[in-house]
Amino acid sequence: MNPLHRIDQWMRAHPVRTDVLVSVLLFGVLGLTPWVMLGSLAGPTPGSIVASILIALALIAPWAFRRVRPVASAAAVAAAAVAHLVLGPEFSLALVLVPMTVYNLAANAPRWASFTGLVAALLGGVANGIRVGLFPDPVMRPDGVYEPVDPSLEALLVMVFGCAAVVLTAWAFGDVVRHRRLTVRALEDRNRRLETMALQERRLAASDERNHIAREMHDIVAHSLQVIISQADGARYAAAAKPELAVATLDTIGLTGRAALADMRQLLGVLRETGETVAGVPGVALDDGAPGPAAGAADEGAAGAGASGAGTNPGAGRTRLPADVASRDGRGARQPPGHRPQPTLADVPALIETMRLSGLEVSLLETGAPRRPLPPGGELAAYRIVQEALTNTLRHGGPQASAFLTLAWTGRGLDVQADDDGRGADADPGTRGSGHGLRGVAERVALFGGTVETGPRAGAGYRVSAHLPYSAV
Repeated sequence: MNPLHRIDQWMRAHPVRTDVLVSVLLFGVLGLTPWVMLGSLAGPTPGSIVASILIALALIAPWAFRRVRPVASAAAVAAAAVAHLVLGPEFSLALVLVPMTVYNLAANAPRWASFTGLVAALLGGVANGIRVGLFPDPVMRPDGVYEPVDPSLEALLVMVFGCAAVVLTAWAFGDVVRHRRLTVRALEDRNRRLETMALQERRLAASDERNHIAREMHDIVAHSLQVIISQADGARYAAAAKPELAVATLDTIGLTGRAALADMRQLLGVLRETGETVAGVPGVALDDGAPGPAAGAADEGAAGAGASGAGTNPGAGRTRLPADVASRDGRGARQPPGHRPQPTLADVPALIETMRLSGLEVSLLETGAPRRPLPPGGELAAYRIVQEALTNTLRHGGPQASAFLTLAWTGRGLDVQADDDGRGADADPGTRGSGHGLRGVAERVALFGGTVETGPRAGAGYRVSAHLPYSAV
């Protein structure tokens, strides 16, 4: 490493020690050397020489603590300068500490101390000019005799303006250093605040993403598994009496399971992209020539638009789905990787049909017409509200429960209301959930500035009511 760089690092790490060493060096150069070099020319008496050295020491010593106590250091220098003005010689190299102290006040002291030091130094320059110009010390002739000097206005003006120029220059440099330090400190504080804000934003984003994943996982798992459980129970009872009904029920179970699996793969693919995707499902290849059974059941996470029958290719080790899985209309149009169509209100009838196949009687009433579109994702939120309400009825309402769904377009937005005549608040504790679904519904609705109300109905049953406002124009 460069020796100068090491010295600079040591000085930055030990500022007080550096100032002490500088003070010792300044005293040796400015306080002692001139008197040693001048010898008998230094002053009329040895006492005056000693007094000048002591005054020089008083001027230089406060520099040792000028960073830790800038105001106290300046006060000590001011007192020593007054003593020099009264008792010392006209000229002394140690007086250079006055502009140095003005610089230090401007750079490191409070603002009031900076201006006070500037004014005091200017007044000191005027006083010193008066002394030098109007009350000059006698000068020694070659024969050793001291001769008085006549007062000089020119000497007064030169001293006053010279001292003022030096003091103002020192104060200006110190003020520049002060502003630069404050600017750097402000930038450092701003960077720290930005880093803190970025960390908070990352934490909030991670929390929001966790909530989003939890909602999607609940929508996929809770709905699909409830449909599968209901169909499996029905198939077990129908196997003996109506084998053909059991086969149809098993087909519905297979379709629902495959749709849920595709949605799970899509959700995991968002978290970790691995290879080419088709219809947003990682690891799924499109088989345009493999026909499958028509989709009669709506997959809960993919809008309930339907999933086709699927087979596996043992050689490739990848699931193959027919082309209609890759598009909402079933025409085989490929969707961009990672973007499978999300469910909308148009998929609600398919969802209701799936619920009816699972044994839940559902009636649908639609009134009004939309005046403006819902916000982006608003129809997905409405679909999830319907899905959650019907799934809860199927799970908690009891075997004889039925649901009544109303979609009403008003002047303010879409009102979604799902009522059932099931057990309501008296649901079986064995089937009671953790409330994640309704909490997810409330979070979805809140994102669009809507409202949601849930609770038991008067008499019997349960109600889920939500309002989604139109998008702002």
